[in-house]
Formats: sequence, C-alpha cells, structure tokens
Amino acid sequence: MANKRDLKKEINFLAEELVTNCFLSSAFISGDKDEEFNELIGRILDMQGEFISRVSHPNGTKNPKLVKSYYKTLIAEFDKNVGEILIELDNLNQK
Repeated sequence: MANKRDLKKEINFLAEELVTNCFLSSAFISGDKDEEFNELIGRILDMQGEFISRVSHPNGTKNPKLVKSYYKTLIAEFDKNVGEILIELDNLNQK
C-alpha cells in the first residue's frame, strides 16, 4: 500500500465496477430480479462507505507495526467481501 489516497481510489474503483456489473446484469436479465440487484447494489455502496471510513481511522496510529497490521487486515476483509459479492452476482446471473 502506497498511501491512504491510493487505497481509497482502489476501493471506489472496485465498488463502481461492481455496481456497473449489477446494472448491466439487471438490464440483460428479465425484470423479475430487479429487487435482488437493488439489494446487492445497496450492499456494495454500504461496503464502500464502511471501508472508506475504516481507511481514514486506523487503530494504533502511534505504533507503525499495528498500523501495518491494521491495513493488511482491512485489505483482506475488503477482498473477501468483494469475492462474496462477485459470487452472489454470478448466482443471480445463473438463475
């Protein structure tokens, strides 16, 4: 991680890509799943806000080792959430 600004840009970029994929899938799949896509978009936006907020407020700002550990954990949790959303989006596309 280079800095907080780059991490925030990456979070925003991935969230925008996920929302775009939801909109595109919703447009090409019959209208009976619109509510499910809207819920997924809401989850993505909530996730984006939560992780942006967490980037700005690390724990243990006095100890560099704690800060580094905090950001490693944050990135791992973000990757896990993105993976879960991608699986859910794929499942919606399969039905």
